[in-house]
Amino acid sequence: MATQIFSSTVSTSSTIANYARLGLASQNELPDMLRELLLIKEPPHLLEAHLHNNSFLSRNLKAYEWNIIRTVQENSYHDFDVPLMYKIIRNLNLVPSPSQGWDNDTQPSAFEITIGDDVERIRRIRNEIVHRGNTNVQDSELVKYFSTFKSIASRLESYLSKPKREFVSKIEIAETCCLDKDTEQRYLRRLNDLAEHEAQLTMGVAAVYQDLGSLRLKMKGNVSTLQKKIDSVIKEQDEVIPRNIRDQIEKDLQKLKHDDEKFVPTRAVQFLLNCLEKENCVTVVGSPGIGKTSITRHVALKMEASGYTVIPITVPTDIRNFYQPGKQTIFVVDDICGNFTANQNMIDSWKQLLGVVENILSDKCKLVVSCRSVVYKDKKFSVLVPFKSCKSCNMSSTEFQLSKSERMKIASVHLGKHGYEIAQNCLEEFFPLLCFFCSRQENVNINKFFSNPFSVFENELDSLYCQGEDGKCKICALSLCVIYKNELKEKYLTTNDPTVRVIIDNVCEACGLNIGTSRVKIKEELDTLVDTYLKKERNIYQTVHDKFFDFLVYYCSTKMFCCLVEHAVSSLIHERFIWNKIRHEQDRYIDEFIIIIPDDKLALYLNRLVKDWSKEKLRKVFVENNNMKSEKFRDALLTDLAHRDSEEQEKLANMTQTYNGTLLSCLEVCCRQEYTNFLPWILKQGVDKAKSNSNLTPVSLACMVNNKEMIDKLLSFGTDINKSGSTEMTPIHSSRCYNDINVGIVNLLMKHRACINNQMFNGSTPFLLALSTNQNIQVLKILLYSSANCNIGLYYSETIRNKMEMVEVWTMKEEMTFWLNWFTDNCSSVVDEYVKQEQDRVLEIIGGATPLHMACFKNDIQIIELLLDRNSIINKRKEDGSTPLLLACQFGFSDVATLLLEHDADREIRRDDGKKAIDMANQNNHLEIVSLLGNPRWKMNIELY
Repeated sequence: MATQIFSSTVSTSSTIANYARLGLASQNELPDMLRELLLIKEPPHLLEAHLHNNSFLSRNLKAYEWNIIRTVQENSYHDFDVPLMYKIIRNLNLVPSPSQGWDNDTQPSAFEITIGDDVERIRRIRNEIVHRGNTNVQDSELVKYFSTFKSIASRLESYLSKPKREFVSKIEIAETCCLDKDTEQRYLRRLNDLAEHEAQLTMGVAAVYQDLGSLRLKMKGNVSTLQKKIDSVIKEQDEVIPRNIRDQIEKDLQKLKHDDEKFVPTRAVQFLLNCLEKENCVTVVGSPGIGKTSITRHVALKMEASGYTVIPITVPTDIRNFYQPGKQTIFVVDDICGNFTANQNMIDSWKQLLGVVENILSDKCKLVVSCRSVVYKDKKFSVLVPFKSCKSCNMSSTEFQLSKSERMKIASVHLGKHGYEIAQNCLEEFFPLLCFFCSRQENVNINKFFSNPFSVFENELDSLYCQGEDGKCKICALSLCVIYKNELKEKYLTTNDPTVRVIIDNVCEACGLNIGTSRVKIKEELDTLVDTYLKKERNIYQTVHDKFFDFLVYYCSTKMFCCLVEHAVSSLIHERFIWNKIRHEQDRYIDEFIIIIPDDKLALYLNRLVKDWSKEKLRKVFVENNNMKSEKFRDALLTDLAHRDSEEQEKLANMTQTYNGTLLSCLEVCCRQEYTNFLPWILKQGVDKAKSNSNLTPVSLACMVNNKEMIDKLLSFGTDINKSGSTEMTPIHSSRCYNDINVGIVNLLMKHRACINNQMFNGSTPFLLALSTNQNIQVLKILLYSSANCNIGLYYSETIRNKMEMVEVWTMKEEMTFWLNWFTDNCSSVVDEYVKQEQDRVLEIIGGATPLHMACFKNDIQIIELLLDRNSIINKRKEDGSTPLLLACQFGFSDVATLLLEHDADREIRRDDGKKAIDMANQNNHLEIVSLLGNPRWKMNIELY
């Protein structure tokens, strides 16, 4: 095919360069124009839902196209090519149809210049260039193409309200810019690759039909075989999981089924199976070694027998990538959010996927999750509501802890005739794990092992030191597993990576081996430990169980503390080490395998923290390090920093890290974590104290967590109290966000002249936000008496949607969900039910609402009286034309209606649909209000009004 394309005519350098220019325009500029069109007509966060709602399009999108679509919220439309964008624009009716219709045999004429015509032109021109089969483009032909490109660009500029020549100038550059040989060849290769790819797709489809015809003629009786082949092709197109990953999952499942043969059913199993008949999500909680993983896998395999497809989840994003709507699937998540402490990064990753999880749980899918007790109890884990609020099975509880008969059965399966006595005497929670370990040991004293298993392991490892080079190489191999946090990749011992070599040499030295010991020798000894201490899966060495890894980390810390601190991966350093002076500040530090930092090693540990900090690992140091929660430890770190030169201090204080698309600074992280004692040091280093890299400024963050001391410190350094973040939220806004609001903070902000009537992206003022999010009447009075304007309402829905396009940290779905939840949490059932029936229009319902409207939605007489006393405009209309009185009449709030009428509310105002207050009361059968509105008393008030 390539030969055919590049040999059609005798080539010249200029005609080939012309062809490359066409490639540049068709691969870059034309697609970019369609991407701009999509950004305006179909915001990325709405795309996937709209595609699922379009049954024709969702059926006809290929699996690889779905994989691209699922990245749209992270990558926008960057990876979308012209054919895919054309499908979306056409089938979602984003623009009017072309004059001749979509994909007509007749192309648009020169006089047909609607936006639909130009989308059709772009597709046709792109296909024409890719499939032209001739790389020679004469100058006259090039001029004709680019004249068409510029006309399209000019019209799209106008249609999309872009600055004049924004698109045209890029086309002109593509037409006239100097193309070096490498660039020219790159675009020629791309054109050739596209042509070959699409030709192969066509040939693939044609081959299927050719096979079909041939088989029909030759083997009429073999219809079933043919159908299987067709079904296989169709199934492959529909599969969202790549074949190589499916094969690996199948391989893993076969191993699970083999391991499951020794599983002993317990009461917990039946409980989980019963739960999954009614619920779609269950969480299995317990300490390490208690059997969480075994039980979740056993239950999943039972569900497989009922028709479910089992998908193990190894990283959070797998659940989004492997989810196939409408397909009965059970996802199994092992040790969610950490296997020693609650891992904040994993929590954040799952938090971003909660929308996906909710969709999965509302479909024909199940989730079975295992979670360590220490993680489940961590307050950070509470944000993952689906996993925290669902049915849980606590393996340590009286209800589900192993019974005597269950222990005997487990011991018998693993230990045979020796199991009876062991089951009687060993009461360890991790009894199942001990049975598993013991069954793998040779010449072990069973009684001694079960009475003190980790002492046995320690003695065995100690004995390896006495077995010469072979034994020390085994210790070295196990230590490398610790260094790489139980993910020792085989390639580290087979490739010559200088960085890895340095680490190996340091570990060798710590183990009593010569520097430069052969990696081959270490790998040979490592392989001998597989199936006893270690397992090897997908070319990665891991311990057979996390509980043994916990012990192994602790053991290595007693033998090579300095080596661990210097070389272990950051997450291990930050979650497993604790300074001896703060070990009792939190209960979890009594863990038997926590590593204590003695005073004489504190400087070494602090130096490692600063090293990670200098590599922009701010979250590792400030968020995930358990020591940093202690003010005493932070003081020790500050003392260490003070002894460093000023240039290094300034560099550290100004360090930033990009996390989930947001740039975090040291100041912001310290404010989020409430590290008050760190602020003076950071601010003295000359950081920009007003700069906001996210939706909240440092002062806003301090207000959000109600930390008056932090606010004082920030303001004392001259921080701008009215600086806002990307959502236009100022500190006075953020101080309104919680019910336990500190009145002293409000007074402090007012004292420093906070602008009280600034509006956020949705129109919320501090007063309106306070009314929406808490019931502190004292705060509302402070704001009103400080001249808060109680007549400023939310923006109309269209304005909110337009402003949302500029807000990166808050999606349209999140904004709509916020208001839906607000109605549920704050309003009566009659209001909530009305909103839920119109939930797609929730922004229209709330759009333009003033504080008085909000109080009427809530049927809150006290707040309404407060607002009326402050001259709130009683007849102000929101987006749909409703006044506060119209809302009271619609929902049957007679007390509110009476109060509003007493303050001269106008009964004659109509909503945009023409309905008056009396119409709303009649329509909803609120007879008391109908009678109230007919009272002559109000007629007199209206005449006076």
